[in-house]
Amino acid sequence: AVGVVTGELVSPSLREVDTKRSSGGKGGVCCTDASTLNARDLVAFAKAMIQGSRDVMKPIVNTPAIMRVGIHTGSCVSGIIGTKNLKFCLLGDAVETAAEMESTGTPDCIHASEALVGLVSDEKWEKCK
Repeated sequence: AVGVVTGELVSPSLREVDTKRSSGGKGGVCCTDASTLNARDLVAFAKAMIQGSRDVMKPIVNTPAIMRVGIHTGSCVSGIIGTKNLKFCLLGDAVETAAEMESTGTPDCIHASEALVGLVSDEKWEKCK
């Protein structure tokens, strides 16, 4: 099971330039090309993971592994935690949302938030029943 968060690097000076450029200098909110590319790459990776998991057999029951994937885009904070056993960690509501989507998702499907679907609108998304 995999829960994934995608987003963009935020820098006040870059955000200001990007906002002005994308809205004709009037301000406003937009999605950068980097966010869209990142989201597309993540969806492609999720598809590859699901396809690859079908080739992995569970040892005792001899059935293919089944994977659930949840992808959401939003703000999060990342960092290294610990003093002896260092670990990379992502924190934030977006991380919790992706984890919840994964845990309640349909096996062999990508559970995507509306925010992600908006970034990758050229994908053929289907509503799960």
